[in-house]
Amino acid sequence: MKNRIFTCLALAAAALACTKIPEQIAMPAFGPDPVPSPEDGSAYVTVNIPEGSGLAWKAGDVITVETASGTENYTLIPGSSALKGVFRGKPLSGSTFNILLPGPQTSFEAMRATDFSRQTQKADADDSHIKPMIALKGVNTLSGATLSKEWAAEKGGEFFRTHMMTVAIQVPSAMKTLSSVTVTSPLKSFGSYTVELPDLDMTALGHKVKAFIQFSWNTPVMSPGNTFNFILTGGGLTATRDVKVDESTAVPSPSLVLDNKDWEGEGIVVSGPGTAAAPYKIASADDLLAMREKLVENAEEPVYFQLTADIDMKGKAWTPLVTANAVYPLVFDGAGHTISHLSVTGGEKFPSFVGVLAGEVHDVTFDQPVIASSSATETGVVTGWAGRSAGDITASIYNVTVKDASITLPGSAPVGMIAGQGMKVSIRNCQASGTVSNAVSCSGGILGNIALADEGSVIEKCSFEGKIDLPAAGDYNGGIVGAVRKGSRNVQIRDCRAVADITSGTSKSYIGGILGANWNGNEGTVIERCSYSGTIKTAESGNGGSGLAGICGYAQAVTIRNCRSEGTITQCNYGIGGIAGTVFEHVTIENCFSSMTLHSRHGTGGIAGRADNNANASDATTGYDDTFRGCIAWNPSITSRLNIGSGNLSSGAVVGKCVSKNIHAGCIRRPDMVFDCYEDPQYDVLFDQADNDASGTMPIPVSLGQYYWPYHGKAAAAGKSASDVARDLGWDTSVWDISGSEPVLK
Repeated sequence: MKNRIFTCLALAAAALACTKIPEQIAMPAFGPDPVPSPEDGSAYVTVNIPEGSGLAWKAGDVITVETASGTENYTLIPGSSALKGVFRGKPLSGSTFNILLPGPQTSFEAMRATDFSRQTQKADADDSHIKPMIALKGVNTLSGATLSKEWAAEKGGEFFRTHMMTVAIQVPSAMKTLSSVTVTSPLKSFGSYTVELPDLDMTALGHKVKAFIQFSWNTPVMSPGNTFNFILTGGGLTATRDVKVDESTAVPSPSLVLDNKDWEGEGIVVSGPGTAAAPYKIASADDLLAMREKLVENAEEPVYFQLTADIDMKGKAWTPLVTANAVYPLVFDGAGHTISHLSVTGGEKFPSFVGVLAGEVHDVTFDQPVIASSSATETGVVTGWAGRSAGDITASIYNVTVKDASITLPGSAPVGMIAGQGMKVSIRNCQASGTVSNAVSCSGGILGNIALADEGSVIEKCSFEGKIDLPAAGDYNGGIVGAVRKGSRNVQIRDCRAVADITSGTSKSYIGGILGANWNGNEGTVIERCSYSGTIKTAESGNGGSGLAGICGYAQAVTIRNCRSEGTITQCNYGIGGIAGTVFEHVTIENCFSSMTLHSRHGTGGIAGRADNNANASDATTGYDDTFRGCIAWNPSITSRLNIGSGNLSSGAVVGKCVSKNIHAGCIRRPDMVFDCYEDPQYDVLFDQADNDASGTMPIPVSLGQYYWPYHGKAAAAGKSASDVARDLGWDTSVWDISGSEPVLK
């Protein structure tokens, strides 16, 4: 009977129906004791199974009958039915009987002593180790024997039956293998039951396992409110979880489904409740892949994660955590660990690690990622806030290094190593290295696009090292952030560094070594203590790109202070500067240093390219509230690839094209700067200019032409180094190291 009994038990536990019970056949009537057969001297015992018990007889079943005089095994005879079995064996006599099944058994006491504390399951969902045991103990007759408590009590005996638990488990993704499942309870009478497994491969099984656990017949039925304790072991990891008993599991043979929530244990992604005090633990590639599910499950509240080991993502495709027009609060603590070989394919939106980030991001390092997107422009505006506004959302990532990533997409979207798009973000201590390739618009080494941020976004202590490749049409790309847009006021970019070559095969505009563009009325943006080193180059054919700079390509309502750039900007059109390219209005640039070699078509300056609101003429009454103060233009050369005449836009040692009502004060140029921008040599003569404020006119020899409005500042004294100049200007030595020949940010 063992197999049939188990099969129905398992199916019942899974809330499935047994196969249809065949109708009973007519059976001979037997007396109260085993009835001898006149043909062979055998005795016969009939045992009934109550309907709905989940049990059924099958061919070959054996029962054991025990009396004071002996023990005999009886075998099911042909012609028995599923619920009424007739068994044949040698005659027995006695006043009380024990009926034991499945047989053969040696005795009731031996059967009761069977140890179920450790069981072995051969494979996932394999039930062959289950051995249900049933006993009618001390009954005073065998006549009409029925496997039920009621019949046993009526006949002066007791009924015993083992039960089992069926448990479908979503195994924590950190566990590569599963070697055992244990269930216990705070109730000591419950005992402890462990099912040993053959080191099941969780990746092959999709981290889903079905285990069967047999209980002894003295295991109590748990009451609602009691607790099951589960322990999973495998691959050197241990995951634990408590499950409260409810009405559906307060049964002799409970059936449970355990998802990947609430597991605890060192290195287990689902350890703890996912709160700030007890974040989910990330210890494997599968754990990272499981993060998205946790975000969706807890969409209305911040979800906390913590990296507990270095992770290699080689061979696993990565989808940004948030790709839809929705935001899921995220807090990720990398705890100093490394994620390697991140790979994104399949045209996901916002190609990056996070995708859409709303909130705070800290201490992330991406080493050598390759990010590729294709041609069409994507604005990256996120809608669908599920009833929340940007200010209601919190998110952060910190203390993690991601290296050797490869992100390749066929579609256009804001791209960044950390996130494609952010709203009201704080990104701190994030380092990225590698290549952004086939990018289109709003691409950044750290963050592609800040949009709908409202107030107070911060990008701090971040760096990018590598290459950014911009082969197709599109604008607004930067070594740290591609663009600040859509009403993102008071954005702070501080203490960031980019060492990168940014190359466009077309005429892309607004490229900055730190920030590509800040515009659309984004008031209060500050870039400070940032540095860029590298080459920015646009198409060799045509006019090339415009608004290119070592720090900010397009500047509107921006303060840039204590920033530094070095390297080369070449093959460009106009609006090219060592610090800012195209300066629109309400811009302040102060105490900045550039030693970039600049080569463009026209409209180029050692600190800023154009500060004339893109006007075609300047006069003594125009001003756009722009200030250039205390800067050092230490550029080795500023040259034009089109030797322009007086009828075109000008270039200058400090600012290429100015308006007179802006403020120009205390800016110093390199005394041996090569300045070769004009066909007429009189325009290539650098001359010192006095300071001016918004109430006065910047002194320019206007007789040279209405389009000639450069700001050359003043030449440094012969023999003075750039650091000497910085010292004379009173630069803050807590920010700048001026012990060498050139000032360097600390």
